Amino acid sequence: MIIFVLSVLGISHDGFTIEENISAVTTCINNIGFGVGRFSPSGNFGGLDFVSKIVLCFDMLIGRLEIYPLIMLFAARKN
Repeated sequence: MIIFVLSVLGISHDGFTIEENISAVTTCINNIGFGVGRFSPSGNFGGLDFVSKIVLCFDMLIGRLEIYPLIMLFAARKN
């Protein structure tokens, strides 16, 4: 839930409605393929700026790989 809220806040600076922001993050985390408003099946993510696209790419990784492999990837390793 923390990642979801932070992602919605991270892309909220683009000027879209809160429903569109929530649907974009939900679409990316759950890999469901459709959203609301501009992110509907007839729309796309082209209107987002670079930072928002990076946030949504991170959400897609979280959704596909779950969070534990990403934590292990960036965790410090002891040899």
